[in-house]
Amino acid sequence: GNSCNLLVPRDRDQVVKLCEAFVLFVELHLVSLEHHRNIVQESLFFPFGKSQQEHQWFPKSLALRLKSV
Repeated sequence: GNSCNLLVPRDRDQVVKLCEAFVLFVELHLVSLEHHRNIVQESLFFPFGKSQQEHQWFPKSLALRLKSV
C-alpha cells in the first residue's frame, strides 16, 4: 500500500470532474481579470468584441464551449 493513494481520488470520473471544474474556474477568472489581458499570449486566446476598444480576451476552449451551446 502506498500512503500517496489516500490523497488521490480513486474514481476516475471524479478526477475528470475535478479537472473540468478547475479548468472552468481558471477560465472564468482569466476572463474577469481584464488588467492581465496584456500578458496573455495570442496562441491561447483571441480578441472577442466589436471594435478594437471593446476587445475582451476569452479562452479559446471557453469561447468554443459558448458557441456550441
